[in-house]
Amino acid sequence: MADRYERLQLAPDLHVTRHDDFLTVASTRWTPGTFLYDLDYLVVTTKPSSTGVKVILAARGAHVDFQVLRFELDAPTWTAFDAFVARARQSVA
Repeated sequence: MADRYERLQLAPDLHVTRHDDFLTVASTRWTPGTFLYDLDYLVVTTKPSSTGVKVILAARGAHVDFQVLRFELDAPTWTAFDAFVARARQSVA
């Protein structure tokens, strides 16, 4: 299932991996360091910043979003990440 697995390095300490219906974020920025999101419940929110894009990842819950991670990406890296998430969502549709 090579088409259902993909990895992207967003920064030296920030990696995302898609495997089947899940997105994994691995980083030393936050404890415990590995975060798993079901693509059906993944929420990606963005806001412009002076140096690129502020990204907020979360898992949609019944009443609140949880497992919220905030980070900033430069414009080219944001474009790559946005395409990565689009491919991941398309693969589970």
